[in-house]
This record gives sequence, C-alpha cells and structure tokens, in this order.
Amino acid sequence: IVVDERRLKEMEARGFGLFNYSVLTADTCKGHYEQMRERLVDLEEEIGDAEDNLREEEEDIAIARQELEQGEQSGNENALSHLRDRLDNEEDEKNDAEDVLEDARELYQKHLIIKNEIKKYCLELKVSL
Repeated sequence: IVVDERRLKEMEARGFGLFNYSVLTADTCKGHYEQMRERLVDLEEEIGDAEDNLREEEEDIAIARQELEQGEQSGNENALSHLRDRLDNEEDEKNDAEDVLEDARELYQKHLIIKNEIKKYCLELKVSL
C-alpha cells in the first residue's frame, strides 16, 4: 500500500526530524514501533535522572546559601567572596539542570507523538502491533 503524499508530509511534520516515515512498510512497522516504545522507556529514565539531578542542584544551592549566611556573620570578605562565587556557580548548575530536564521532557513528547503516528500508519497498512 502506498500512502498518499499529503499523509506522508503530515507524518513527517509530526516527526520533528527525528524519524523518517518513508522507511515504514508493512514489513518494518512492528520493529519501528517497538524501537519507539523502547526509546520512550529510555527517555523516561533520562527524565528521572534529570529530575534527580535538579533536586541535587537545588539542595546544593540551599547549602551554599546557608554557608553564605553563616559567612556573613563572620565578616571575612575573602570568605564571603568565595561563598558568593560558589552560590553563583551552584545557581548556574541548577539552571543547566533545568534546561536538561526541559529538553528531555520535550524530546519525550515528540517521541510519543511519533510512536502514535507510527501506530496510526501501521494500522492503515493493516499491520497488527
């Protein structure tokens, strides 16, 4: 079965450049669908790791703030400068961790859409998954 050009373009638009729908045939449907399911499991793990990392970075910031507050009581400017730099670095790392988590979640959503498109396409080809 050949799917019309419009449908193929529609699916490619939903592929976000991550999946080439032209490789889907009745023979390859099941394998690609399974690969996408496995990729989603991997991405779920990546999201969990990114969430854990973000929590750790937030804890590091809390510790750095506490140390800065304690350092402010000592009045040691050299130590305060070091503690402020550390807090800035921790905040940068937290921002990076937020970006990684956001990217992982977006990638997961894109792959979820692709998996659903593969499923629809394969059903059109009368392939059972």
